[in-house]
Amino acid sequence: MVVKKQRMGDAFKPFTSSRSSSENAFASQSERGGCRESEDGLLVMGYQAYRLDPESGLNPKRLLPKYTGLGVLCEKLVMEEGHTSLLDVGACLGLASQIGLKVEFKDVAAVEHDKEYLHVLHEVNEWSAEHGLGQVTIHDCHVTPETKLPPKDLVLGLALVHWLYSCTSDFGSLFKIVEWFAAHSTKSCILEWIAPEDPAIKQLGHIYKGKECHQEAYTEENFTSALYHFFGQVQVLKYGSATRRLYIARHKLEEPWMKCKSFTASVWQMPPFHVRKVYDLTMYPEAGMFEREVYWLRRLWGKPHVPKLAHVNEEKKEIVMEWVGTSLKDPTTVLPEDWQGQLLDLVALLAKHGLHYNDWDFSNLCVKDGVLYLIDFQWCPSLGLDFSCGGASAKLDKKPYGDFHLASLLPQLNTRSSKTSPT
Repeated sequence: MVVKKQRMGDAFKPFTSSRSSSENAFASQSERGGCRESEDGLLVMGYQAYRLDPESGLNPKRLLPKYTGLGVLCEKLVMEEGHTSLLDVGACLGLASQIGLKVEFKDVAAVEHDKEYLHVLHEVNEWSAEHGLGQVTIHDCHVTPETKLPPKDLVLGLALVHWLYSCTSDFGSLFKIVEWFAAHSTKSCILEWIAPEDPAIKQLGHIYKGKECHQEAYTEENFTSALYHFFGQVQVLKYGSATRRLYIARHKLEEPWMKCKSFTASVWQMPPFHVRKVYDLTMYPEAGMFEREVYWLRRLWGKPHVPKLAHVNEEKKEIVMEWVGTSLKDPTTVLPEDWQGQLLDLVALLAKHGLHYNDWDFSNLCVKDGVLYLIDFQWCPSLGLDFSCGGASAKLDKKPYGDFHLASLLPQLNTRSSKTSPT
């Protein structure tokens, strides 16, 4: 006769309080976590439900699509890209950690701060040891910006970003969250994005708590721009939810906008973003180049012919914006056939928003997919202001700035167009 043992976590209080409440330091999902041993193996119950077989470990049957897709991704990272270690941050009941063991990661570590979930993780480890299965290194740790853990090849953060934003931690910035994950990953990172309109966020209001630490809006654009800042390749896996998806990011590719082959049919390439830094040039009397660039990119956000601003780092004077192709300074860049009409639309757009653009130059006009884009707004005043400045070129020795008018660029554009037009 087999004796069935019931392993349940200590009593806990479901998450109902604000981030500053003392109970919130060890908050959990509302589902009770626990595990039950039977003739078939070990059944783990709660927010993550799964079964371990005594001989083969995780039984992948009946997993949710997110975890099925995660298993496919992890297996390919192990088999095709040589990943050997895994860090599961916010491990909950350890399902992702068990997926890591199933696909033969040699070193799997789990990070969790919820006392009930930690209890279950240790019980699962104990049961696995009794049956000669793989073990998980467990870190009892509440993740903050100062937390430092041993880096691994792959770092997972499932259903966690919205908690770290300002609910159970005080990152207050998606850029800082991604920076933390990138610092702990040597090859790849998988993060789950959960949109503000997700039912869980609407119900519990994770991203609206701890507003005193907010430094940056909780938006998918800020999230993806941070990924492109720290990683070379970013892909996304949709798994059936309109408000949730997995982002897969890899280190060390030469260009963040390079096209990459998808390794499953459900993975597609995200639009690229380009990092550029703008510093104050103190040798010139005009200050605030960085502030003007940010001001105009924000004011013109989403307008045609202007790159979208994705992220601003005030401290580093760094801007992350949409990559809008190659500039006309590159002789191989082809002007669109309708460039004159696009240019007229662009000039009308600038006038409508009161922007006096005075840095017309080939290097500031870009072309992507047949669309003309204008960049570099750090020298641009509002219409009517006596502020004439352009590129900080050494040849402008008579005054610290120059005035680059569109009228002087048009003949060059016409010449360029005639050279590239079909005969």
